[in-house]
Amino acid sequence: MESQSTRPARSVGPVKRRIIIGVTAVFGIAVLAGAFLWLVPIFTVDNYRVEGAEHTSDDEVIAAAGIPLGTNLLRANLPESSAAVATLPWVKQATVARDFPHTVAIDVVERNAVFAADFADGTHLIDGDGEPFVIADAPPGVVLIDGLAEDNPTAYRTAARFLSQLAPEVRGQVQRIHFASDQFMEVTTTGDRVIVVGSADNLPAKAQTFAVVLQMEGARIDITNPRQVAVAP
Repeated sequence: MESQSTRPARSVGPVKRRIIIGVTAVFGIAVLAGAFLWLVPIFTVDNYRVEGAEHTSDDEVIAAAGIPLGTNLLRANLPESSAAVATLPWVKQATVARDFPHTVAIDVVERNAVFAADFADGTHLIDGDGEPFVIADAPPGVVLIDGLAEDNPTAYRTAARFLSQLAPEVRGQVQRIHFASDQFMEVTTTGDRVIVVGSADNLPAKAQTFAVVLQMEGARIDITNPRQVAVAP
């Protein structure tokens, strides 16, 4: 049996060799350029742009971001800065980004105060998720919450769930929510009418009934059982 001959390895042609050398050179230059820009502060921070902050000052946002003037923009820890800005009371979400050559761009989404509850230390503002987030003067249009001795997340979430079930034109008539307990609500509407909603059970049906009874006469209306409404003159 004849032995198989071994073919000699093909040498790399001059064109292919030049391509390999060129690619390697470009890669090397890119690495060196990246290292140079990382180590040498060419893109330094000399400006900030803050957008979306209404209740929080630009200075507070910039301070929370923690990226001082003169910082190498490439070395700024953007996720860490974004998380730090999001800890500010009014800030729900924040994004910190580079805007080359010299700007730190900070986009803020603020919380919307939906409820306000008065306690000894001041007025606590609560957002649409039922989360208390700051002690400050209540802005116009918030729904007042009373009957609680202190912040009560369970009660706040119940109020938020109920309000979210209402159409905007109905929701606009809600002035106050009184909690006889952390689950039992009495809602005061425009004109000082009281609608007893009761517990958090069956809130969608109660919200539908709530919209209907607003068209009825009566100073106090009980919809704790949405299928059996009780009206007090």
